[in-house]
Amino acid sequence: MKFTKSDYVPYTEPYSLINNGNHITLNLGDYKEPNNGRDLLVAELIINGEDRTTDYFGSWNLTSTKLDKYQFSDPDNRFCFIPKESPSFLIDTLTLDKFEFGRADRDFVGNMFYGDKHLIIDRNFLVVTDLNTRKSVEFPFAGNRSIEWASFINHDLIRIIYNKSDDSSLFDLKTGRIKSPGNILSNDVPDMQK
Repeated sequence: MKFTKSDYVPYTEPYSLINNGNHITLNLGDYKEPNNGRDLLVAELIINGEDRTTDYFGSWNLTSTKLDKYQFSDPDNRFCFIPKESPSFLIDTLTLDKFEFGRADRDFVGNMFYGDKHLIIDRNFLVVTDLNTRKSVEFPFAGNRSIEWASFINHDLIRIIYNKSDDSSLFDLKTGRIKSPGNILSNDVPDMQK
């Protein structure tokens, strides 16, 4: 489907994300709506100049459209995150191995790399992946409040900011529990040395 300027699209025009260290390019182009308002982008994955889309995506090469808080590669260009709609995956750029985990559907908020960890933020859960072991843990957050953003404070703590409020909390990865509720306007960030 081609669009005219009067059509609604969740992005301005097709674009590419490039992992310079290992010649991996994710092209995001056409907009697709497979059912009832679920907006998705058609993806093409190019590795070393070769189209590898089917190898990595199978027949469902669609990604989330919410990519304003999306980090394609870690700072060392060792991993690429692909927000495929169920399941999303990481590519180890040295071995080209694919590691599936989590979802990146209509509730995908964003992702980030931090040291040897990768974080997927969804409105209702977080997925933390250890990049050394390739193991992921999903932490669900059920309830009335949805997550607007989350980020690492240090290796063991994640600050969660809730949608449509000034509320935030610190989530302890060691215990898998909220450590302290707070307010994003307060200065309740723990000492980074702890």
